[in-house]
Amino acid sequence: MTKTKINWQLSYDIGIAGIALFSFLIVVGSFLDPHAIRLSAPPLAHLLNVLLLLYTIDFFYRLASSRHWQRFLFDNTFDLLSLIPLHPAFAIFRIGRVWRLIRHHHLLWRFGLDGKLSKTVHRFVYSSGFLNLFTASMFILVLSSLMYSIVEKVPYPSALWWAITTATTVGYGDISPATNVGKFIAAS
Repeated sequence: MTKTKINWQLSYDIGIAGIALFSFLIVVGSFLDPHAIRLSAPPLAHLLNVLLLLYTIDFFYRLASSRHWQRFLFDNTFDLLSLIPLHPAFAIFRIGRVWRLIRHHHLLWRFGLDGKLSKTVHRFVYSSGFLNLFTASMFILVLSSLMYSIVEKVPYPSALWWAITTATTVGYGDISPATNVGKFIAAS
């Protein structure tokens, strides 16, 4: 790769990571103080939609230019989850893009922060099967909450809460399926 192409790629990655970080901070801020930041306010809702559109274009451009789309989808699971427009909470997964920037351009190594801790974390994530387990768990949570939301006709945040409490066996019982299809989804 030429130096110009590397610099352009770094600039592009920093721009997309900046968009990801900005939308992440908006959503986290709205969760911490819902009265200060209202995600349903028209200017903020339009801004989040524009950021979602930019992020979606970036994702599908990278998917189309990838040689191995299956590996790309596996490596970019967080990016795919962050494209779900049903609830702004999925923008939290965009923080993975910032981590990818750090990892792809070896920024920890360049700043002298790479060492035993990052090697240990890397070994744990990739050799223990943790990444596969986490990816499958996220996929199951998102898909089951989406199906539960549609079948039981409940808002998606409530369905996501149901999926998380059910999967973690906390099971408060505040939400439970009423239809047979909903019960089948819960049993699966």
